Amino acid sequence: MMEVENLAEYRSLLRERNNAPLYHRIKHACLRHSTERRIIAAVLVCLSIGVTFIALKKSFLDSSSTEPILKTDEEMSWHYNTSEEREVFLRLWNDANETLLPTIGFYREQENGKYDNRSEFFAHCELILESVKRSLKQCVSLQILPNNCKKLILMKMKCTKDGIRYRNWDGSCNNLVHTDWGMNGDSFNRWLKADYTDDISMPRQSVFGGELPPVRYLSNLLFSHRTLPDLNTTMIFAHFGLFLDHDIIQVGQTKGNYSSCCKNNPKLRHPCCMRIDIPEDDPLYGPLNITCKGFLRSPPYIGTCPGRREQQNRMTSYIDASDMYGASHEDGKKLRIHKKGLMRHSTVHDTTLLPPVKDSGSACFARHANYSCFLSGDIRVNLLMPLMTIHTMWLREHNRLASELSQINPNWDDETLYQESRKITIAEYQHITYKEFLPIIFGSQKMKEYGLLIEEDKPYNGYDVNTDAGIHNAFGTAAFRFGHTLVQSMLQLRDEDYNVKTEIPLHHTYMNPTLLYNRGFDDVVRGMIGQKTQDPDHYTTEEIRGRLLQRFNMNNGYDLTAMSILRGRDHGIPPYLKWREFCKLPVPNSWEEMKKILKEDYVETLQQAYRSIEDIDLIPGGVGERHLKGSLLGPTYICLIGKQFSNLRKGDRFWYENLKHPGALTKDQLKEIYRISHARIICDNSDDIQKVPKNPFVTISEENPILDCDEIPSLDLNLWREM
Repeated sequence: MMEVENLAEYRSLLRERNNAPLYHRIKHACLRHSTERRIIAAVLVCLSIGVTFIALKKSFLDSSSTEPILKTDEEMSWHYNTSEEREVFLRLWNDANETLLPTIGFYREQENGKYDNRSEFFAHCELILESVKRSLKQCVSLQILPNNCKKLILMKMKCTKDGIRYRNWDGSCNNLVHTDWGMNGDSFNRWLKADYTDDISMPRQSVFGGELPPVRYLSNLLFSHRTLPDLNTTMIFAHFGLFLDHDIIQVGQTKGNYSSCCKNNPKLRHPCCMRIDIPEDDPLYGPLNITCKGFLRSPPYIGTCPGRREQQNRMTSYIDASDMYGASHEDGKKLRIHKKGLMRHSTVHDTTLLPPVKDSGSACFARHANYSCFLSGDIRVNLLMPLMTIHTMWLREHNRLASELSQINPNWDDETLYQESRKITIAEYQHITYKEFLPIIFGSQKMKEYGLLIEEDKPYNGYDVNTDAGIHNAFGTAAFRFGHTLVQSMLQLRDEDYNVKTEIPLHHTYMNPTLLYNRGFDDVVRGMIGQKTQDPDHYTTEEIRGRLLQRFNMNNGYDLTAMSILRGRDHGIPPYLKWREFCKLPVPNSWEEMKKILKEDYVETLQQAYRSIEDIDLIPGGVGERHLKGSLLGPTYICLIGKQFSNLRKGDRFWYENLKHPGALTKDQLKEIYRISHARIICDNSDDIQKVPKNPFVTISEENPILDCDEIPSLDLNLWREM
C-alpha cells in the first residue's frame, strides 16, 4: 500500500533546478484532491502531471535561472591546465582581492604586515576564493592557489618528541597519523553537507522560496513561554556544561562593527552582515525603539572540495581544558609562572583567583575600576560569574596538584611538574564528564548505546586512530547549545547551610568579577549547587534571550536564542527533519504527524511561524522534542550529542583510560583517578566549604545527601612518586 511519504522518491526530480516550491504545490494539491491519502491513483496522476510540467518548464529554467549552481565534484574542480586558464584565474583572484577585502576592513594587520593569526589568513584566502567560485560556478583545486595561501592551507604538521608524550596546547599530533585532526584552527566536521541556497555560502531559504522566518520573531514566538517545572539538576551542572562547551568549541569571530549591519544604506554595511530585524511589537526592544540588532557571519574556512563554505573551530576539539590552559603555544606559555609547574594566578584577601588581564578591551566591562577582569585560556572566561568561578576552581586544582607533587618529587623540574599536573587535572576532568555529567543527559541505556560508559573493571581498548575527534558543526552550532534553556534568570548566593542569602539578576554578573574579589567564591559555588535548573525545553529566560552581555549602564543586550538560530543558517546547518532522517528516526510528512514527536500546542505554534515542516531550523525542532525516558533530551539531540562524545573519547590518544602511549597513566594511577568526583574537586578548591552533596550536579535529597568533605574519597598522589 503506497503511503504519502513515498512522494520522497520523486523529490530529487521535482526539486531539480530549484523547483522546491513547485514540488510542494503539487504535493499539497495531490493531498487536497485525494479523499484518502492512501489512494494510489490520485497521487500517481498528480505526480504524472507534475513531472510532465517540470519537463516542459526545464528549458526555461536552464536559460533564465540566475542562481549559481556549484559543481562540487572534485573531478570537476578547475585545475587551470593551460596558460589562458591560469590567466583567467589570476585575474578573478586579483579582482576579488582588490575590491572585496578593502571594503571588509576587519583583517587587522600588524606593523610587520603579518596577520594576527593563522585563522585570519585562512579566512582571507577563502573569502577571495568564494568570489572566484561564484564567477566560475564550480570548485577550484587548492593546488593552483597563490603560494601564500597554498603553503598555509596545505601545510603538513610535524610532530616532536614532546608532542608524543604530552598533549600539545593546540591539539596537534594527538593523532600521529592525521596530525591536524582536532587541533585549534581545524574546520568543523560535517555529518551532512552544508545547506546553502547557492551551494557556496548563501543561507538556506524556505522550500517554497523566499526568506525563512526572522529569528527574533521565532525567539519571541517559540522560546518565551514557560511550560515545564524546574528539573532536579543544579545550576552547577549547567555551568559545568558551559565550561565544557568552551573547552571544545569556539566559532571564529569576524572582525568589524556589528552596528553597521543596521545601516539603511547597504553600501555602508559590513559585507558579512546578517542583520536581526526586530518586530514592531517586540516586548523588550519595541519600547526602546530598537528595530535591528547587528550580526556578523563566522569567517569562512576552506572546505574539502573546496566548494561550500566551512567554518573554523578556534579551540582544540579534545576534552583537555584548553579553555583554562590555552589552545595555542603562545597562550599556554603566557598562562604559566614557569616555576614549580604553577599556573599564573592572583591572590586577593588570602584567596587564589585567576590572573588579572591588563587590557581586556571590549571583553570586559567590570563595574569597579579596581577589579580587573580575568585572564584564562579562553576569552569568554569573563562571560558571567558562575563561569569565572568554575575556571578558578580548576586553576586551583592544577596548582594544588603541582604544589603537592613538588613535595613528593623534589627533583622534578618546572616542565615535568606542569605537564604531570596538567595530565592529572585533565584526567579528573574527563572522568567527571563521563562518570557524572553525561549520564544525567543520556541515562544509562543511551550511555551504553553510544559507548560512553566508564567501566572501571575492564581494560580500555577504545582508542581508534581512524576516529576523528573533531567537532561536528551541527553539534557545536545547535545540539550542544541546549544548555541555554537550563539557565535561571537569577544567580543565587547561599550560606554554609545552603540557605539562600540573596539573588542577583544574571545580567548583573556579565563581565563583572566583583563578587570574587570580595570573597564571594564559596557563596557562588553553594548557590550553583543549591539552585535547580530549568527543564531543557523551548523556554529560555530573557536574561540570555534579550539581555546577554547587557552593560551596567544599558537597558538591553543580545538575544542568544535568535543568534543561535541565525548562526545555524550562517553555517549551512540543514533543517530539523534532515537530522531526524540522519539519525534513522521517523520523519513526519505533515504538521499532523509532527504532533507524534512534539507537543501538540508547540506544533501549532511552529505552524504559525514556518510555511513548511521542511523549513524548521534544527534548534526549534531539537529542543521541542519529547524527552526520551531517563534522558534530558529528545532523540535527535541525544543522537547528535551521543555520536560526538563517542568520537571525543575514541579519537583521543591521550584519553585518560588509554594506557597504550608513552605518557599514559599507570594502572594504579588510573584506579586512583576513578576515585575522584566533582564533590572532591569542590572540597579541595573552595575557600572554606566543609560539606557538599555526593553529586553536586543533582539536587540534594535522601538519595543524594550532603556529605562532610572528610567522607569523600581523595586522590593519593603518592602513586605519582618517582622511584
